[in-house]
Amino acid sequence: MNNKLDLIIEKNCPVCKRTIKDLKAYMSERNNIQLKVSDIDKNKFENISIVPALLIDGKLFGYGDIDFKRLNKRLDN
Repeated sequence: MNNKLDLIIEKNCPVCKRTIKDLKAYMSERNNIQLKVSDIDKNKFENISIVPALLIDGKLFGYGDIDFKRLNKRLDN
């Protein structure tokens, strides 16, 4: 089963850049993830005001740095 992850970022956000790097490293160890990165300034996202924001299958998972232990639990269910 593929999990669809959407990462909402902002262009000049250092935490966003770190989160992209960390997520790509995480994805290299898993083959069931599809990642889409979107810039909050170029798209309209309802109820998203903090970046980075991670959505899984369209539902908000969290803001800021990713808790990969929690992410593993969520993706393995």
